[in-house]
Amino acid sequence: MTWGISVVDALGYAGSALTVATFYCRDVRCMRPIAVSANVAMLGYGLVGALAPVVALHAVLLPINLWRWRECVSRPPLAVPRRTCHGSAAASVPVTRAYPKT
Repeated sequence: MTWGISVVDALGYAGSALTVATFYCRDVRCMRPIAVSANVAMLGYGLVGALAPVVALHAVLLPINLWRWRECVSRPPLAVPRRTCHGSAAASVPVTRAYPKT
């Protein structure tokens, strides 16, 4: 059985699915490695498909995601109260800060 999907399309679909998965993540420590994987897949898609705008975008995003991922991993998580749907505080859970406190 043949699926009839090319390598270019497979890379594009994989990169797109990984990009959507980054929006599903609540924790930055989970999101960054998925974003890096999406950037790599989309770079492959852009290179194999000769899509210069896609290559340019993900060539810029990849080092940014790697840098932010390194920041997240090097910092311990914060404990903040979790909010329920009604706004009352629940048990404290670890939450990561995406950017340095200013």
